[in-house]
Amino acid sequence: AVRQCFREKSPLDRPNYVCQCPSGLMGNGRNCRPGVDASPKPMVRFDGVTPTEETVKNNYYCGCTKPQVDACEGFPPCAGNHEICTVTSSNAPMCGCKPGYVNNNDGYGCVDETPPLLKLRNDPHGDNTMRLVQGDVYKEYAVEIVDENAEEYLRSLRITYSKPLPPGCLSQIGEFHVNYTVATPWTSPPYVRVTRRVVIEDIDECTLDISEYASSCPELIP
Repeated sequence: AVRQCFREKSPLDRPNYVCQCPSGLMGNGRNCRPGVDASPKPMVRFDGVTPTEETVKNNYYCGCTKPQVDACEGFPPCAGNHEICTVTSSNAPMCGCKPGYVNNNDGYGCVDETPPLLKLRNDPHGDNTMRLVQGDVYKEYAVEIVDENAEEYLRSLRITYSKPLPPGCLSQIGEFHVNYTVATPWTSPPYVRVTRRVVIEDIDECTLDISEYASSCPELIP
């Protein structure tokens, strides 16, 4: 089978003829002009019939060519979290995990294949220890979540203290721990955690500036 071309009804129409490709082929039927026309690569959507937007944009391409199927073009949106249209070995569309995610078939759907890394903020020595002295006030610096999905993990971040923090200054020598935990229920254990050690060291009460601590930490004034 070959293309069939017909003259337009009006001789004023330009172009003044139209060509049709035989069944199973796609194109505008016109001869391809080297260096002018794009290489013919017509494609149809996942239904195997409807031309893709790119094909229509290129006027169906020159000549008559068997179209390729863009399996994901026009495929209904995937409902699962972090799912996208993927193509099987037989060029059939299906919903699957987007790059960087895996489905372990454990009921959690597509999950991050690498758990996030938690890095303590304000950890100048890199030893997960904050060193304070009596009279200081503990300030929570939290953690940095190193992952491209950090915003999502941040919603599950829990901060817990090994003992209740006193209001105001830290007057007692000792230490406590702060746990930062992000839920990853598909891993074992089902979380990622980093711990900050807070050490409160002794201060020489005899050298205190009474005017400085009288209001901020009166417990230290001898």
